[in-house]
Amino acid sequence: MWKRNEAKNKINHIDRNKYVKINEVPPKNWMEFKQRKQGTKFTSNNKFKMWPTQPVQSNTNNTSNEKNLRTLGMTSAISVAEPKPSDLTRTNELKEALKPYNVFESEEELNHRMEILSKLNALVKQWIRDTSIARNMPPNVADQVGGKIYTFGSYRLGVHHKGADIDALCVVPRHIYRSDYFTSFFELLKMQEEVTDLRAVEEAFVPVIKMNFDGIEIDMLFAKLTLKEIPDTMVCDLSRF
Repeated sequence: MWKRNEAKNKINHIDRNKYVKINEVPPKNWMEFKQRKQGTKFTSNNKFKMWPTQPVQSNTNNTSNEKNLRTLGMTSAISVAEPKPSDLTRTNELKEALKPYNVFESEEELNHRMEILSKLNALVKQWIRDTSIARNMPPNVADQVGGKIYTFGSYRLGVHHKGADIDALCVVPRHIYRSDYFTSFFELLKMQEEVTDLRAVEEAFVPVIKMNFDGIEIDMLFAKLTLKEIPDTMVCDLSRF
């Protein structure tokens, strides 16, 4: 009995620097454990494998490169490799196969989307300026606070289909509040002839204003930054939102 207990104790202290457990299956007996301990070749279901006798040198360059990669979203990309010629060929074949189904927008329709976003961006600037002046900000200063619309989702990636909606983000300076967004800006949108089916979902997990702007469905979110001004040249990293 004492030999069996001694064997169990030794099995529980397997040299983990020498073996890598693939499955949590302990050795069947003391002899099997001894074979693994001594490095004897063991092939029973390939449960264990030996570490290399020489320590593996980590590639510091690869590690530093991985740290420098930008992660746009919750997880990193599966691959950052450029497409191979065969990938480009198959992409073109897929486009040609989809053309008969009328899923791609024409240049005129794409330009129409850009015009809508330009009008919406101008409305945001006008609303921020008027709200700033209403809070006793000098007009010459209110002209400089800015504000901007950013797009994200399928439209931003260029993979949207014909008739798809646009996901947008309204970015405002620090003196504009979410309550303003769902009151004064909502009222401003009501006054626009192009805007129909306007609705505010303020109590949602992600508060949003939904609308149909001149035939295009738009879902617009709100984000306030701790900045005095939102210039047109500002680049917004939407992975934070």
